[in-house]
Amino acid sequence: MTMVMFCRTDVGVSVIADTLFRANGRAGLEVGPKIFTVPITVRTLGSGELQRCLDMGFAFAGFTSAGQVTHAIAAAALQNLVGNEPHGIPSVRDVADYYARCAVYVVNEMRRSVASDQFLFEGAVFGWEDEEPIVFTFDVKIGDDAKATAPVEPMDFEKTLLYIIGDGFSHAQQRLWEIWESGTKAKPHQLLAAVIESSDVPSVGGSMQGATITSRGVELKPILWVDETGKATGGYMGANIGQLGDVGGLFPVSDKPIVLPRSDLKRD
Repeated sequence: MTMVMFCRTDVGVSVIADTLFRANGRAGLEVGPKIFTVPITVRTLGSGELQRCLDMGFAFAGFTSAGQVTHAIAAAALQNLVGNEPHGIPSVRDVADYYARCAVYVVNEMRRSVASDQFLFEGAVFGWEDEEPIVFTFDVKIGDDAKATAPVEPMDFEKTLLYIIGDGFSHAQQRLWEIWESGTKAKPHQLLAAVIESSDVPSVGGSMQGATITSRGVELKPILWVDETGKATGGYMGANIGQLGDVGGLFPVSDKPIVLPRSDLKRD
């Protein structure tokens, strides 16, 4: 499984997740991508006019291969949309519905060989629309006919500012109350760090990865840990970008990275 958190902010929504991939019930890769950007392009038939939409995003919690294959299929399709002129761009709900249909297809295909519930996962599709962040979720389940279903539901940030999909909800909720009782304001990364560092939720671990939903669209963000001397380390999906170098003299650190105190989660 994993844990993905969505927190409403003053400028949009912050999305964070752990980075642990498990195999056969044991901890495996600690640099596992679970949050992705979704580029979308629409070409007009005849004129060939190209529209590039603001990037949307996808995140998942559950069976790794099913989530990644779902994303690979959906993302490829969404970069090759065509329509008659004039034609608008797809909404976040349109994209969420498509991802859910891809998820159903992938899980049903996997179950053709092994009729197991191990292939199930939860997904979320998100983006910026009508001057606000929009998030939809789906939960792949097996129906009475032994076929997968994935109904799509919206996140309502008018009801609560924090949503969690995947494992670790009760542990995060307990940590939330502990922080509130201390008289301080809880931050999402503190809740995720508490779950990662706890042995009570073995499916959540590694480090952190993050993205933002703002008027700039969905952007993956490096997470940098700063110690008391001001030294920063970290990167994307748990990978240390300091070990990977630059890209043609450019540095992959974003103009607005997520900067956290090292005490919240120590990573070497």
